[in-house]
Amino acid sequence: MVKCYAKAHELSVFACQNGYVKFPGIEFPWARLELLSHLEHLADNDYQWRVWVRHVFPTETYFDNFDEPVHFLFDDFGFADGAMVEIGWTLYDEHEAELVTAVVNAIDALLERHGTELTDEQYLMKPEWQAVLAAAKTAYPVLRDNTPADMTWDSV
Repeated sequence: MVKCYAKAHELSVFACQNGYVKFPGIEFPWARLELLSHLEHLADNDYQWRVWVRHVFPTETYFDNFDEPVHFLFDDFGFADGAMVEIGWTLYDEHEAELVTAVVNAIDALLERHGTELTDEQYLMKPEWQAVLAAAKTAYPVLRDNTPADMTWDSV
């Protein structure tokens, strides 16, 4: 029997109870996978220098830079307004929300201090970048380990 999370949005609980939810507790598994990808990249300084700064992409059609996680966290979803609202949508619980909030707060402090017009290389050189790395390195493994193994891009 599938467990339906009571803290999830009431429509999610209804869908879960009626067999319409593949991943109980997460309404938007595709968004969770995207969040995981952004957290992984925010936690990996080697990746940032290789991809964001030197533009060494794994394929010709691949693109990524610091703007991508910023837009995802601050514009596309409600993480910047308080990640607790994402519980049941992209996050499982308060602990995950607190970890993502720490990442958002670290990025916000960086942008507040230095603005939004620097290059990725310039952001990576700022002392505040270490707080972004640390927060992402703490959040990423927890969210990754909480994500069901069968929640993949092929399954959502």
